[in-house]
Amino acid sequence: MDGLDAFAQLALMAKAKLVFESEATFLSFPVLSPLSYPPERLKFVKPGGAMTAQDLADQSEFARIANCIPRGVLAPAFTEEYLWDVYGEVLKTKQLASGTMSAGERAEYDKAMAFLYVPDPSGLRRPSAALIAYSQHRDASIKAQEQYKAAQQTAESSSDPGVQARWRDTEEPRLREAVMQADQAWLTVGQKPQVEAAQQVEQTYAARDPALKWTEWQNSFMADLDKATDTANIGYVPTGVSPYDLFDAGPWPPFTLTRDEIMRLVPQAPAELLAIFGAGAGNSDIESLSFEFRSVALTRPWFEPRLFKSRFWRLGADTEALSDGGTPPKGRCPAYVSALVFARNVSVQRRQTGGAPVVTPVKASALLRLDDHRQVNANLYAAGLYSASPKTITAGTATLQPRVAPQVTADRTATLAAQRGVMTMAPVRQTTQAAPAATLANAARYQARLEGAGWSAVAVAPAPQQPPPVDPTGEFVWVNDHWERKRAGGGGATKPDPAPETKPSDEITILAFICKRLPLCPDPDPALSW
Repeated sequence: MDGLDAFAQLALMAKAKLVFESEATFLSFPVLSPLSYPPERLKFVKPGGAMTAQDLADQSEFARIANCIPRGVLAPAFTEEYLWDVYGEVLKTKQLASGTMSAGERAEYDKAMAFLYVPDPSGLRRPSAALIAYSQHRDASIKAQEQYKAAQQTAESSSDPGVQARWRDTEEPRLREAVMQADQAWLTVGQKPQVEAAQQVEQTYAARDPALKWTEWQNSFMADLDKATDTANIGYVPTGVSPYDLFDAGPWPPFTLTRDEIMRLVPQAPAELLAIFGAGAGNSDIESLSFEFRSVALTRPWFEPRLFKSRFWRLGADTEALSDGGTPPKGRCPAYVSALVFARNVSVQRRQTGGAPVVTPVKASALLRLDDHRQVNANLYAAGLYSASPKTITAGTATLQPRVAPQVTADRTATLAAQRGVMTMAPVRQTTQAAPAATLANAARYQARLEGAGWSAVAVAPAPQQPPPVDPTGEFVWVNDHWERKRAGGGGATKPDPAPETKPSDEITILAFICKRLPLCPDPDPALSW
């Protein structure tokens, strides 16, 4: 299985940004430490809650990966602290405004909370059936919109009139209808207006009685109880994905990158990525790249994102701000990972001399994998050991200029080596260590919280078929998933060539982190009583 060249990788990440980013989010790519797994290792909700030592190691590793603090388009290869460290410290050290609700406000607040949540066996809150349905159909709406944008980018980048006509006459109307149906189901079955009205009541009245809401948040995350340890005695706080049945819930949407797109998108790639991938891409032979994708939300029953937007708390005068609210934001925690983009079933179509283009499966980990000689430079760049100024890329050409040489200083290297508490994102992989029964029991208890906070997938309209690949030589046609040679004069096809004896990998890779920017935080409201 061949890998990808830098030109295709840059275009892939540029397209991913167009498909998955929104006004409040940005993508961070784990190019410094590609992360791939068999699907079974990513199923964190186990039947009956049974846990093994390997499950514990996988859960720990995933939690540390998902709770790193992103600061830009390059996902960190190491981190000094995690989201739960920052969040837990705020819960402990905050200063709250004072205030209480009136009797009428409290009645309205209690009604909204009863609609949104139900108590779990431990007495903590978990999403109600209404809130779960809302989340399920919001997820389906996002999925439909992503599928629309992915297909739109491919069609509108094509120079083939047939591809453009197919998009205009067939795919675009069908995908638009799928988006409309998903949005309508979110409004009705998902009770979008009712849920969001109740959420607005919760948010508005929380500021009237800050101590009440803060106590709820503190009870949901008590670090001494909720922070687990794995078989290597590494601390973590469990984190899951939703839909938690995404590996068993039917097909994933297709993602296709054509040569026309590659040529158009590479100049749009962020400077940090151009600096890392900016060499050796001039002779790309890739005609198209395709895979299946799925964006998934992260579920953290211990974490309440609305804390970051709430204005009824503050920190001490000498405490570093979490975010300055800038563009991009800076601070101790300028963003957090809110969702992931998974990819699987990758295949590449390459140009051939004097024959049909060949479609071969590729391991999903190849999507972001750097060549060895660039891996060293990438890690140096991410660690701040040298400054790089990527050369310009000319639109419409297939030439990337070489990167500048690293400028490493001995004292900066020593500083990096001496950093405190550095935790690597390198995967744990297989473990043979035994886990104490009490540790497994605690993990199983938290697994129930993960399941209660998450949701399963709902059916959405099937994806339209992608346009078949086209042989640039005109000698072959794509028929029933294989190439057939045309007869002389164009009168049909001869006996088809045998399909290649290749089997797609079952590997799942994390293509990107979807990161939520923090506003100015903390941002205490001066109108409140302090």
